[in-house]
Formats: sequence, C-alpha cells, structure tokens
Amino acid sequence: MNKKPQIASHPVQPALACPRTGGHTRPTLNCRQAFTAGKVARSQYPLTSGSYKLMECAARLESFVSEIVRIRDFINNEANRLDLLHCTAQDKDVWLKGLPCVVAHRLGYELLPGLQAMQLDGVAGQIVRDALHMAESQCDDLIQRLEPVRLTLESSIEGEYQAMRRGSSLIEPLVRDALELTQKSLSIKQNITTAK
Repeated sequence: MNKKPQIASHPVQPALACPRTGGHTRPTLNCRQAFTAGKVARSQYPLTSGSYKLMECAARLESFVSEIVRIRDFINNEANRLDLLHCTAQDKDVWLKGLPCVVAHRLGYELLPGLQAMQLDGVAGQIVRDALHMAESQCDDLIQRLEPVRLTLESSIEGEYQAMRRGSSLIEPLVRDALELTQKSLSIKQNITTAK
C-alpha cells in the first residue's frame, strides 16, 4: 500500500479575514487584529533567516505601491485595465479596502519576525533587539494610522478615488511608510557588513 507523502502546509499567502475575495465574505478584522493574526500565524512557522523574509516583504510592499499607482493611472484614464496586477478593474475597490489590513498583517507576519531572525543571519543580538524595539514602536504607530484609513475606505471608496483623481491617495503614503520601515530593518545587516 503506497502512502502519499504528507507535505507540511505553509501559508505562502496567509489567509486574512479583511477583504472580501473570491465571492466569499469573511469576517472583518481591524488593522490591530490583522497585525496580531500575522504574528500568531508566523509563530507556527519560525524563520531560520531574516534577510530573505525582509527582502520578500519589501518586494511585496513595492508591488502594492506600484498597484496603487496603476489604479490611480487607470482612474485617471492614463492606463489600461489590463495593466492591473493585484486586482481587476471590477474589484479594485475590494483590493484597496483590504489593503490596510493586508499591510498590518505583513508587519506582524514578515517584518517583525524577519527583523528578529536577523540574529540568525549573524547580526549581533543587541543590535537586533534595539532595532526590533524601534520597529515595534513604528509598527504600532503605523497600525494606528492604518485603521482610520481602513474605516474610511470601508465606508466609501469614493474618497480614495477622489484623492487619486487629484494625483494622491489615502493609503499610498502608509504603504510607503511600511516599505521604508522594512528597508530600514533590512539595512541593519548591510550597515554591519559595510562597517567590517
């Protein structure tokens, strides 16, 4: 009797309970709950290295910023609907509404654990602890700024579309802040390597 090997499940894209996706309605989480859910999900899959996870997080956040720009271009008739990658022209509102929780989740699932795992990449423990302490504070601040935007977008996406018509965005600066925090966290290893 041949048994199929069991493959450990690992959430490549951890399930979030924020946005409506795929026709299924999920219970809504706020940004703090999404952040906590990310930390809990990561605790089931500890990292063995931090650098790669921070690079993945940065790449993901960069792709989110790029998608916001593409949506803004589409709203302003400067791009084709086929240019959108994370969403379609029909569900861009769903993607945008879910983005604050997705970013909060990534902070808990990738950023903080990735920074903590930098010790496994050879960064001195005290440097990691200091950077982690600062990053936790900045994550807390960012989550507090994400939540009102989530509520605004959830209430009506029209405010975001109006901002996009003026060339700005309610959510984009916060995603850029998350990206900057991720890049800053990744730089602690680069700074140490450069100092040697």
